[in-house]
Amino acid sequence: MFNFLNIKLLHKILLCFLIFGLSACDDMEKKNKAALHPVTEVEKVVHFMEIPIEVTTASSSSIPLSYNDYQHFAVIKTTAEEKDKLYKLMDEGGAVHFKKEGTLGIFVPPWFDLKMLPEGYKKKPRVDSVGFDVYTVSGNFVSSTEIFRGFDSYVVQLKEPNTLLILNYTY
Repeated sequence: MFNFLNIKLLHKILLCFLIFGLSACDDMEKKNKAALHPVTEVEKVVHFMEIPIEVTTASSSSIPLSYNDYQHFAVIKTTAEEKDKLYKLMDEGGAVHFKKEGTLGIFVPPWFDLKMLPEGYKKKPRVDSVGFDVYTVSGNFVSSTEIFRGFDSYVVQLKEPNTLLILNYTY
């Protein structure tokens, strides 16, 4: 009788683990689908990323890298004056400007137009666990800063003069 009760309890515990495991997978699938379509309301993007300048247009997605880790991907367009103001704020905050030899890998959502990436970008093998393509950009277009939301942020100068890609990683 005692062994039978232990087996029933073990079955219940295993069933709970199975249910929680499947719900976590389902949650990740929902998050991946949400990253396929950009948020385009400028105020939402500026508020979420804590962008300290005036922005004329913005689109963003949050790409899940794992269950709790994200790459927040925002494309913003601003004026030349506001862009200069941003770089000044970044420099005051101790920004690190990458060297030409360096590269930055970026998970790119499908809505992003690759023609906007700076010259010399390269496609890397797809990361199936994340479900998005990876591209690298040359370091001379990249700066690392801590003035945005979170601690691990990068600014990439895109082809258009006043258009920037802001990447923020939350771990």
